[in-house]
Amino acid sequence: MLESPRQIPMQFGVGQLLTFETFHPGGQPTLTSVSQGVVDGGADQQLYVWGTEGLGKTHLLSACCHYASDQGLRLAYVPAQLVREQSLTGLESVDLLCLDDVHLLPDAAEREVFNLYNQLRERGGRLIVSADVAPASLGVNLPDLRSRLSWGLVYQLKPLDDTQLLTALVQRARSMGLDLPQDVAEFILARHTRDLSTLVATLDELLQHAFEAKRRLTIPFVKSVLGY
Repeated sequence: MLESPRQIPMQFGVGQLLTFETFHPGGQPTLTSVSQGVVDGGADQQLYVWGTEGLGKTHLLSACCHYASDQGLRLAYVPAQLVREQSLTGLESVDLLCLDDVHLLPDAAEREVFNLYNQLRERGGRLIVSADVAPASLGVNLPDLRSRLSWGLVYQLKPLDDTQLLTALVQRARSMGLDLPQDVAEFILARHTRDLSTLVATLDELLQHAFEAKRRLTIPFVKSVLGY
């Protein structure tokens, strides 16, 4: 669903917001500060972040929205695949536009987004875009739109290694008020694919059960919940 200005797109699992505090920038340690700089209205007006599914692109855009909202900025979060279902009228006046999954933008919406892009830049607005491919490989039919999207900063998100994934899981559990022992985190990691979104979804399920049962996270408890 298209989000109106100032509305934050989504939450993270069991009631936790997708903020910079819970974002893990795979292979790009400066991405958080770079993103904040774009939102703050620094020299760079535009950021394009790309990478395969499950690396945290939507998380980053949501974190940017929260960061902008905390500063009282007008913002809009737009899932690209839904552009034709909702009007973009008025979004040229926002301070920050986050366009998620631009590789899913319908062909019929390309001209509308191109015009919005130009109006936004003329007014000094900032644009943060996510996609699963680099700008040069983006499958849009309008060459001018592809060119515009490559004007600013371009960062590629890469998969986290096992050490980083373990750290992300432990920090997430701690932020929710539960301790995730190292051996339990390693047990979970050994039985799932190495993408953060899948691991977080699994951990969220465990956290929910742990809260409801008032239990600690142990290997026997994990086995009982996940049916191992």
